[in-house]
Amino acid sequence: MAKRARKTRSNNASSRRAVRAGRGRSRTVALRRRPAANVVAGPAEPPAPGREPTTGQSLASREAFFRVKLRDGTFFLAFAAKLMPGLTKNGGAQSYVPALIAAGSNAERLKRAVKDGDTMGVAFNGSQPIRFLGIDTPEKKYGAPFRLDRNGEPIFISIGGQNAAAWDAYLQAAVTPGGEHTVALSAPLRQRLAQRIAPGVAQNHATLADKASKSLFSLVSKDIGDLFGGNPDSFEIFGAMAHETFDVYGRVLAFLRPEQRDAPPHQRLPSYNTRQLAEGMALPYFIWPNIDPFRKAGLISEAVFTPPELRQRVRAAPTLRGAREAVSQARQARVPQTIFDPQQPLKLGAFELRFLADKRAPSRLVIDLAAADNEAILWPAEAYFVVPNPEDRLFLPQEYAPLFRRPEFGWRDPTEQELQAKIAAAPDVGPTGLPRV
Repeated sequence: MAKRARKTRSNNASSRRAVRAGRGRSRTVALRRRPAANVVAGPAEPPAPGREPTTGQSLASREAFFRVKLRDGTFFLAFAAKLMPGLTKNGGAQSYVPALIAAGSNAERLKRAVKDGDTMGVAFNGSQPIRFLGIDTPEKKYGAPFRLDRNGEPIFISIGGQNAAAWDAYLQAAVTPGGEHTVALSAPLRQRLAQRIAPGVAQNHATLADKASKSLFSLVSKDIGDLFGGNPDSFEIFGAMAHETFDVYGRVLAFLRPEQRDAPPHQRLPSYNTRQLAEGMALPYFIWPNIDPFRKAGLISEAVFTPPELRQRVRAAPTLRGAREAVSQARQARVPQTIFDPQQPLKLGAFELRFLADKRAPSRLVIDLAAADNEAILWPAEAYFVVPNPEDRLFLPQEYAPLFRRPEFGWRDPTEQELQAKIAAAPDVGPTGLPRV
């Protein structure tokens, strides 16, 4: 996304993923980080031009697990709670740097916060949004390139309602050659998008975005009632992060599920990530290497496999297999009022709306997880549609492609003839894998 648009959207974009499930007391919660297997993960959102992480930045890291509770109606991640008792009013741990300075006269309190010469215990004052890894739901709001502020920055506005017609007009203009808002795309991709972008596409997107939010609200509310006696103050979420713990919006990247300490692992509820897929409210967005079985590798190079081994590992990974099966089953069920609604399915994927609004082409290569084990092709980013079902797409950031192309791994780019044949054979489907309506 354009760098200038990031600042405008960062605060607004983060709020769309926060779940509101009641008003909890103002309180902080301990973040629990423990060393585990070295893991890596890619960003959940397309990196801004010039800001893509380098391979060096994405080498071995520590997996982090954390727990969060509700604070003031939003999930609150406090990175250093309980490290500074007594520094704030009533002995709470909701402190921040100015409180440390003010407490300089109390040597004992300050000693509890200053751990050593380069470590000081603080608790952040505010809430932290968490972006779910591995899934993508329709956008409720986004930066509109057709509506700018006085500094020329896109204004972050809702996609439906009174703005729906303007969004329809922009999206149509984005895939129409020669216009002011035309996005530079390959002809096959532009033509396919143009077939799906018609009046009503924006409201369709916004309606399903609202349903996705309500679905997550319902899942969390049910868990509060079933697992925590209906008490939001007792509700905890267990999260797992990988190497790149923040995306370019400043959101934590994680897999989240309700805390179930006393339940055996095989009896615990799946993550909200997978449950939203099963509810038919989200599309998968599998980005290498931030999903199993790749994220537990110690080094980036250890997460690269030959085509047969990669697909065998994918089939053997229970979490990823469960997510893929959930999407396939939701598509087959075609439940009304979901993204697979037989009459009104999702017509434009969230990542498609984003790259069109950002006036850029998609940038991640695609591996077909459903292809024959010996298929070694890295399909171009603008040909992602040649893999018709979204659960079969493994997106590969461009900066990692040279690792896959190394001789010992055997991956390669398609020949022009292979690409054109694949494009010609690609079925006419929408973002859900269902036939275009």
